[in-house]
Amino acid sequence: MFKIGDKIFYPMHGAGEIKGIENKEVLGRTQPYYLINIPISNLNVMVPVKNAQKLGIRPLTDPTRLDEILITLHERQIDSDIPWKDRFKIIMEKIKSGNIQDTATIYKYLLDRSKEKNVKYE
Repeated sequence: MFKIGDKIFYPMHGAGEIKGIENKEVLGRTQPYYLINIPISNLNVMVPVKNAQKLGIRPLTDPTRLDEILITLHERQIDSDIPWKDRFKIIMEKIKSGNIQDTATIYKYLLDRSKEKNVKYE
């Protein structure tokens, strides 16, 4: 369970901070919710505490772990023979997982892909 002030990562939204934990009644049911602020998108989100793990909400990754991920990522090869439709599905599943290693793998794939073919960012 997170505490007020904890820095977190919320997949598909980004880094944020737990600003509060409050009991809210939704659809006739009262339960605790995390009140999360995502500053990059100026977004405030309420997430049921019991659903946080299922949604992939996790603590921010410490710098030492990031260094380890970058080292192993450099050595990893990406299979680019998968059809785009299947690859897109895999990418979206990895993004939604919130796993930092999966996110780094996606980044490497897109970086490698941009060297082969012009990737548009919109």
